[in-house]
Amino acid sequence: MTEEVKTAQDENSETAAVKKNSSASQKDDANNDIQPGRVFKMEEAEKLLNVEEEKDEELVKLYEKSFSGITAGDIIKGKILEMTDANVIVDIGFKSEGVLTKDEFIDLGKFKIGDEVELFLESPEDPNGNVLVSRRKVYFLRTWEDLMNKHETQEIVQGRVMRRIKGGFVVDLNGVDAFLPGSQVDVKPIRDFDAFVNQMLDLKIVKVNEPRKNIVVSRRIIIEKDLESKRGEILKTLEKNKFISSFTIKNEIYFLLIKDFYLIRV
Repeated sequence: MTEEVKTAQDENSETAAVKKNSSASQKDDANNDIQPGRVFKMEEAEKLLNVEEEKDEELVKLYEKSFSGITAGDIIKGKILEMTDANVIVDIGFKSEGVLTKDEFIDLGKFKIGDEVELFLESPEDPNGNVLVSRRKVYFLRTWEDLMNKHETQEIVQGRVMRRIKGGFVVDLNGVDAFLPGSQVDVKPIRDFDAFVNQMLDLKIVKVNEPRKNIVVSRRIIIEKDLESKRGEILKTLEKNKFISSFTIKNEIYFLLIKDFYLIRV
């Protein structure tokens, strides 16, 4: 979370405090100045009205200021106020609470009332005055960030093959969909593509479209690197001009010999 977002959420708390103090002040004013049967002069009534308008304007300014450092697309923190059968109610310091359905959480079991939770701010205020937040998008963005780090360091990622599509497969990378082309599944031709569905595969990210949040992965590149490594290990054990083996094909005898570190038929 950025410092601006933290500051803005502090200002939201300040707004709530001002509202509370204003409400108490209004109550005191009502008790002190507006008594049953009391007669006001015109100038006194106008003064009271002006005071109320000034308080309302102060609240509006503080409320508008509370959004100055927060924009749609930010990840913010909120406190869980209530868990119903269907929803989770979260206080994020705005005029209204955030309401999320329970299926927004994949780790709801680790949370309880009073806990802090990260949320994605979709809109500080919709046309009905409600704040719109999402927990599911936090998972996506955190996973995306992790995948981009692994892409930079060329780390292997694991993904589950979800289904076949034209030209390849859709693979789930811990909540982020990626495309695995059919040509990048193996070094040899694939006879049964359906056999790969629901399998967990080791993959490498080979292409990323950041604006569209698209990822292309490859399994073949890992297999090729492994084969190249094994080939190098075998060549280290071979001696130049050393006889390896013989075999028969169609009644013809073939001999294999290492010649300048290449296998040749003699």
